Amino acid sequence: MPVDFATLKAQVSQKAADYKNRVERIQTLLERARHTLRHAHLSLADIRSRVETAVKQNKGWRGAMPTKEPLGKGFPPPEVSLEGVVVLAADGSQINPDPHGEVYFGLVNLGLVAMDRGQTPITLVRSHLLLSELHEREGFEASVLLRRDLYERLGLAWAAALIHGNQDTLHALESTFHNLGWAPQGVQPAEVERLKAFHPHPTRVVALTDGPLELWGPRREEGYGDFQKSLAHYKQALKHLQDLGVAPVGYVDNPRADLVVRMLELVAEDGAPPSDAHHPWAGVRDQDLWVEWLPPGHRTALFQIRAQYLEEYEEALRPHFFYLNVGLAQNKPILARVELPAWVAQQPEAVDLVHAVLLWQGSIVPGRLYPYILHRAHETAVVTHEDRRQVTWMVQHALLTKGLTADRRSHKQRAKDDSAKRNHYER
Repeated sequence: MPVDFATLKAQVSQKAADYKNRVERIQTLLERARHTLRHAHLSLADIRSRVETAVKQNKGWRGAMPTKEPLGKGFPPPEVSLEGVVVLAADGSQINPDPHGEVYFGLVNLGLVAMDRGQTPITLVRSHLLLSELHEREGFEASVLLRRDLYERLGLAWAAALIHGNQDTLHALESTFHNLGWAPQGVQPAEVERLKAFHPHPTRVVALTDGPLELWGPRREEGYGDFQKSLAHYKQALKHLQDLGVAPVGYVDNPRADLVVRMLELVAEDGAPPSDAHHPWAGVRDQDLWVEWLPPGHRTALFQIRAQYLEEYEEALRPHFFYLNVGLAQNKPILARVELPAWVAQQPEAVDLVHAVLLWQGSIVPGRLYPYILHRAHETAVVTHEDRRQVTWMVQHALLTKGLTADRRSHKQRAKDDSAKRNHYER
């Protein structure tokens, strides 16, 4: 049946009015938050103390904590040479298992890209099928998403180790790949040699992924034990990057987080003890704090992300972040959140390097203010509907040769397929 447009029209009108009222309320709160950011009455040490108290008292509190940089200060584009700097990027795409489909399987497709200022980027793709693994645990789709994020970091560590020629790290990664049933060392030898020879002696390497630096997924207490195992491998991949001196970066485009806002609530004169129920500035986003005064190409101060669960990360790996205005016009700011591990955030020259790399990457394609290498990694990794059909047929054929059932569509799916056929014939 079609959408009930007559009823929907009235709803749209009412919802728009409600939205307008909400925007006006949030604008008032935003002005208070901006004033608190620029004119905080507490020292950085006192703010850090309040944040630590909030984390200790409330398991669900997640927010920002200041570092040594002044809260309301902006930092201009650094004068950093990118000669000899290699940038890596990884992006994962996946086929999520369909409990109503012909075959119950998942797939993770990993795209890797390496580039510098002087050479054409090289790309590499690795695909990993999940079949029997999905029948051994609950939370199948969550397992595929965890694998995708884990493989991105492992792939970056593997590519960086190849470029640096670090055999110890390669051997350690091969062991991890073996435990996961995944073998990127099985890439065609010619592709491996291209990666090895891409830049034999880079001055620095920066490794980008799209999204937060930390690993997200259902945790053990929510019924998915696979998370803790994935987290251990994930942290080890970050440690490999640290040992290689490679700066991992999580790039969050159009961020909607309120990490700094939650911190400012603790700073305000009328701030109440933090709790899930008490969020007086709900609806105010971090990026709105800076949009009126952070010039193009400038970044904000560095902050650390604080939450109880982040105690699972070693101190050197705990995520820090800054906001970066990648826009080109003074009156059209475009902010991204840039996440770094603590060991990178504590090196001013490394922070400047990441700042410069992101401004360069965002300027490569005119009008597309997003890191070019991340876009290339996405293009390399993306899985199409036709790809899914082809993989489904391949798995079905393999199961048939083993004498197994190759079509396990649910009755719900069969009914949907029959309905689609009838609608097609009726047109």
